[in-house]
Amino acid sequence: IGAPVCTGANEGNCSVNRKADLIVFTRCVADKKLVTNNQLWYSSKKGTGWGDPKKVEFCLDSFKYAAPCISGDGQVLFFCSNYKGGQGGNDIWMSKWDKKGSKWGDPVNLGPTINTPGEEVWPFIHEDGTLYFSSDGHLGMGGLDIFKAQKMGEDKWANVTNMKYPINSAADDFGIIFEGKKERGFLSSNREGTKGADDIWYFVMPPLLFTLDGVVKDCKNGEVIPDLTIKLVGSDGSSVETKTDKAGHYLFAENGPDRYI
Repeated sequence: IGAPVCTGANEGNCSVNRKADLIVFTRCVADKKLVTNNQLWYSSKKGTGWGDPKKVEFCLDSFKYAAPCISGDGQVLFFCSNYKGGQGGNDIWMSKWDKKGSKWGDPVNLGPTINTPGEEVWPFIHEDGTLYFSSDGHLGMGGLDIFKAQKMGEDKWANVTNMKYPINSAADDFGIIFEGKKERGFLSSNREGTKGADDIWYFVMPPLLFTLDGVVKDCKNGEVIPDLTIKLVGSDGSSVETKTDKAGHYLFAENGPDRYI
């Protein structure tokens, strides 16, 4: 990217919003005389380049901050940190953009449902609101495992679920990202088959296939209703239709003209 984002210091983990006009990244200023920690910085697009970065307002030199992930609309920032008030080790935190103050608001710990006394790192927020992160504190397969948590309302996530094999392994698995709304993406791992230490791996989530059938009857007299159009609507807005047969039976099958994925 070049100056002013990239300098003589160490610039690393970064995230951009959907419009690609805001970037949040880590910077660690190397100083042989002082012990320094990663800090979060952000910069806005300026012409064809980037404006002068600003240090995220809540960052304190005595704590370390890493793995920023910004929401698509650029209004919410997720990151991991050993910031005060956590559950132990590195935790997942979030901060909202304060439009009035033109700054990032105070960090909020995602709480004991997400965070443990162990390590919670590498958050990623999916387009559908699902939170992904890596942890060695939740029950897993070994090392860091990748987990997902369902969005349960405003600023709340629950139902932490291990992604299991093949996303996870007995080694360290972390840093998962998805390609927009697609069920594919990348992750990092030092599992068997790596070329060195930690490698980048590509994955595709297998589609979920549903089979649904039933019989439509008149609620008043209990008679079956033939030749009735049945419409199945998915949560993503997709839909598929079929008709009941002479016995009032309908079927959405994995194999056939009424296949629904």
